Amino acid sequence: MRRLSLQWRMTLMTSLLIGATCVCMELLLCGSGVRYMSRIGSYAGGDQELLGAISQAQQAFCMTNWYIAAALTLLSGTLAYFVSGRALRPLRGFTSRFERVEPGNLAEMKFGEDVPPEFRSLGRSFNSMLERLERAFETQRQFTGNAAHELRTPLALMQAQLELFSAEHPDVLPETAEFLKLLREQTERLSQLSKTLLEMSSLQSAARTDRIQLGPMIEEIFTDLAPLAERVGVTLEREGDAAMTGSDTLIYRLLFNLTENAIKYNRRGGSVNVNIENRQRDILLSVSDTGEGIEQDKLKDIWERYYKVDKAHKRAQIGTGLGLSIVKTILDMHGGAYGVQSEQGVGSTFWFELDVQGDSVVEASKPLSNVSR
Repeated sequence: MRRLSLQWRMTLMTSLLIGATCVCMELLLCGSGVRYMSRIGSYAGGDQELLGAISQAQQAFCMTNWYIAAALTLLSGTLAYFVSGRALRPLRGFTSRFERVEPGNLAEMKFGEDVPPEFRSLGRSFNSMLERLERAFETQRQFTGNAAHELRTPLALMQAQLELFSAEHPDVLPETAEFLKLLREQTERLSQLSKTLLEMSSLQSAARTDRIQLGPMIEEIFTDLAPLAERVGVTLEREGDAAMTGSDTLIYRLLFNLTENAIKYNRRGGSVNVNIENRQRDILLSVSDTGEGIEQDKLKDIWERYYKVDKAHKRAQIGTGLGLSIVKTILDMHGGAYGVQSEQGVGSTFWFELDVQGDSVVEASKPLSNVSR
């Protein structure tokens, strides 16, 4: 019984109630009718023909009543099913709205005053819950943003002092030089982490109504990452173009993170290719590299926060472990499917789908390599 939907349970309960009522009425009517017909037969004397007719009438009367009871039960069950379905329609609307709730649309999911009276208390409770969630998310975002912002100044001062000390004391002992290098790397990592936290604190509040031309955006990203690509000897290539609706800031960050990872974890003399395939209703985007690739048993974990594929990777590659987590969050906000294909020694391809109108997501062809971001 518990596995049945509420609509079917209401239908069965109504049918059982009406069926029981019909049975009781049937027994009452049949008993009364047969008794009255028997009384009429008592006045027939010895007329066997009349007694036979009365007996047949009694049987027909009882059978007819049973047929009527069965028909009424079946009809009432059918009506109860459709009536209960209509009565439960507002509840289905509640369920549908519950399923669409996300951190970025809490205000849009609130119920108005046009809900049926029976559900107004539930609607008010739901709205109150959304308001509490909204305040909690906002408090969390403010705390993260404030903490990251407060860290930037002392970290910048530490970096400046370390650079100044290294410039003023170029002939320090090898052990001291190694220690200073470690301090610079870890300070840079903390600086990147604070920057990433600032970005993450603003993700949910970003509007997703911008009209984005992907080709020029990728060329802008290539320009921003050109110094890094030249330093490691990686060439940047783009194929295709398309337009979509979404958050300009978030889509830029998504493509920037993937492209930066593809450069940082590529081999010297390798290449990074960003491919855009316009498929009318959606876009398939991919970022591919020619790096070392990722082991198959690690592919499912690379989207998790702070996860790094190669924890023993040379320290020169400083990362926070949040790059792909941010990419995943942005794709989830845009409703997009995504995945990665990788072959060790050949490279990796990160792909994702984005809807042209911004309602779902696009697909990409080939993304980047060593994903320890």
